[in-house]
Amino acid sequence: MGGRGLASGLRLGAEALLLGLAYVPIALGRADDAPLMWACVTGLLSIRLLVLRRPRDLWVLAAGIILGGGSDLLTVSRGVYAYTASDFLPWAIPAWMLLLWGHIFLFMRSLFCLAPLRTELPRRGYFRGGRVLLLDAGAVILLKAAFYAFSEAPARAAVAGAVIILARYAIARPHRADIILGLLALAGGPAVEGELIRAGLYEYRDGLLFGVPLWLAEWWLFAVPLLNRLGVFVDAWGQAQGGVGVRPAHIGEGVAREPLTGGSTMRLPGDAHYCGP
Repeated sequence: MGGRGLASGLRLGAEALLLGLAYVPIALGRADDAPLMWACVTGLLSIRLLVLRRPRDLWVLAAGIILGGGSDLLTVSRGVYAYTASDFLPWAIPAWMLLLWGHIFLFMRSLFCLAPLRTELPRRGYFRGGRVLLLDAGAVILLKAAFYAFSEAPARAAVAGAVIILARYAIARPHRADIILGLLALAGGPAVEGELIRAGLYEYRDGLLFGVPLWLAEWWLFAVPLLNRLGVFVDAWGQAQGGVGVRPAHIGEGVAREPLTGGSTMRLPGDAHYCGP
């Protein structure tokens, strides 16, 4: 392992430790203790932002709150599952969970920096480059619609989700990194959620896999690689606009500068791909 790879691995370990510590009170059955959860989540997030900060961390944090927290809030409001933990605010989910989603996205940013997980957008076909995100957006809409429509029939939701995901990847084949990351998410996501369910944070209807419905495992399989692809696109767009991407890096020779909606690839090779200091 080279120096850069070792540094990425150590950073990821430190980020995993900080994020994992935020879940300790939940695992101990203290999710209902709002003052403790607020202190734990905000304290560990502050340490992450101060000690392991990267440029544009606040952008990633905001994306986690909006995308992760927003999806969580929408799904709960549709009655698909319910939080059992309370908070100071009378929301459908504990408000501190929004900040925790931001912390999760910061961790995933570092996870995506590992060399085996560095993805590329498709090089060929109509859905090449940034256009693949249009296909992804359509798949997300269909998946959410199916999961909500069949929330009381989880087997139907699982079948519909499998059909949509297979159709999406039949149209535009996944990159090797997408497959690896999807399998990691498929293995780890339901296990983590199952532990949170066991600890009493929330509960699903008809959970078959660690208390988690099968369609949710499919969502993990699809959503995590999608965030990786989205990060590559935003990074490339930011570099094209003068280096404002959320994964800034030193631009060297050989950086791909094809149009955002076309070209052979959207990957920024070497140091220019993902991760800055």
